[in-house]
Amino acid sequence: MKKIIVILILISFSGISQEVSFFLKTEQNGTFGLRGNTAPLTWDNSLPMKKTKQGYTLTIDFGLANISTVEYKYVKDDKETLWEPIDGNREILNTESKEDTWGKKAKIDLAKLPKVSKEGLFEDYDIVERVFRKLHPGTFRYQDELGFQQNLKTLKSAFEKNQNYAEAYLALTKFAASIKCGHTHTGVYNQSGIVHQIILEQEDKLPLMYSIIDGKMIITANVSEHPELVKGAEITALNGVESSEVIQRLLPYISADGNSDAKRIWSMQLMADPGYQMAEAYLPLLFPITNGDYEITFKDLNGRKKIRRLKAIGREERNRRLYELIPDYPKKAEDLWEAKMISSQLAYLKLGTFAVFNMEMNWKAFIKNAFEEFDNKGAKSLIIDIRGNEGGMDEVAAEVASYLIEEDLKVDSFEGRTVYQKVEDNLKPYFKTWDKSIYDISKITKPSENGFYTYRFAPKYYRLSPKKNTFSGEAFLLTDAANSSATFYMARFFKMSGIAKIVGQTTGGSQKGINGGNYLFLTLPNSKVEIDIPVTGNFNDDAPDEGISPDIFIHPNADDIAKGIDSELAFMINYLK
Repeated sequence: MKKIIVILILISFSGISQEVSFFLKTEQNGTFGLRGNTAPLTWDNSLPMKKTKQGYTLTIDFGLANISTVEYKYVKDDKETLWEPIDGNREILNTESKEDTWGKKAKIDLAKLPKVSKEGLFEDYDIVERVFRKLHPGTFRYQDELGFQQNLKTLKSAFEKNQNYAEAYLALTKFAASIKCGHTHTGVYNQSGIVHQIILEQEDKLPLMYSIIDGKMIITANVSEHPELVKGAEITALNGVESSEVIQRLLPYISADGNSDAKRIWSMQLMADPGYQMAEAYLPLLFPITNGDYEITFKDLNGRKKIRRLKAIGREERNRRLYELIPDYPKKAEDLWEAKMISSQLAYLKLGTFAVFNMEMNWKAFIKNAFEEFDNKGAKSLIIDIRGNEGGMDEVAAEVASYLIEEDLKVDSFEGRTVYQKVEDNLKPYFKTWDKSIYDISKITKPSENGFYTYRFAPKYYRLSPKKNTFSGEAFLLTDAANSSATFYMARFFKMSGIAKIVGQTTGGSQKGINGGNYLFLTLPNSKVEIDIPVTGNFNDDAPDEGISPDIFIHPNADDIAKGIDSELAFMINYLK
């Protein structure tokens, strides 16, 4: 692909009008245009750019619009509209670099980011407090009014001076995590514009994969320039900070349900996964690189301590190297699923994600074919592996369960609660949602005790029916701390019903209930940070604040990583022999 260089010139006219001149240089011929979110730009139609000897040009008068809120993308309009291949949108910011490259966003010097005024940040703060008081069902599940006030005070204190976008993102991330809800966060999935660019698109990523076992950061893959950083070696310090301190500094920024830190620690890892991960965003901001490098102190497999400087890289380049290094490195959601016979009598079904809406394959057909194969091969035991799977669609768990039961089964339901019936009109402009009906749920909810509302027609249980050819052998569900949403509910249901024995490690989530279901996606007008706000909470007040504990606990082994052994799976294979 040939590169297209775009040079922006911003002219301000003292509040009268604001013009932006776009110059597009390319050797390609065609019709180029701009689309965006601020008039006269729209996302539906392009403003055409004029061809000149140097390339293409367009000057736009945005009038009195706030230039800092303009988002845009370049398109090539020939027979079909071709959007430039970048995540998120571009924004006009007062950064040092005024050049764009087609399909690639510019590097950002965090120290030179424009500041958001404290007045703007206080406006964001006011919106945040109103949203969490009036709309979030779990704000006071794990804290009282005094605790909430203290966390608000911490956020307000950070906003008492001008902040750049990265600083504001971290402050809001810490506040969202203080709610102790695994579904409430400044997620790396849903950020856009400058925030997305800062946290994911810079060449500031660690060229290593690692797991955290017993508080130790163990290397699982290395694509740096130092081959001696082998699998199984232990990272003992990052940029001069001891690994134990790295973990402690990360903890307040990681969202998870309840007071157990197991899920938070799991989320600090960098793993072979095609999706975004929290550590991708937080590590570079909390432990920034120096002159493009990370300093790693590590112990080799012989226990010798060494220090090396590793050149930081971008996600795209790191993934490219990982694809070369690891032949089965997952590139898409389907790659996280697998069905096979481990032995003549032992079947294995790996379900690494329930985000089946991202899959091209027919996931129900995959499960059906897997169980048909297990039946045809005469499998007597089955391991269902959901390690690393945070959740997705509950329907996947129900589909799998229907192949493991021989008669209809009742599935009990948590009590669903909200703290609102109508979203205030003055808050709606800050939200996006996939279901606008949740702005007004007054007709389907009724007042309950303690300031909650419950759903009028919510069933107390669901009925699950078996498939024709169900698996009649012994089933085991292999879990870990990642299981914190739909997979938490799967582990809970399987254990309570006796469908399968739970093996591995205690899940994430909390038996007191999880906030989820419908969401409002809050985007703050000044810091531009997006916060996921679940508006329905499932409650079981008398239950303990802990995940689902396994019937057979299997402790992962750091030494096995160096040997290429999956500790938990190897244990189960030996156990079933």
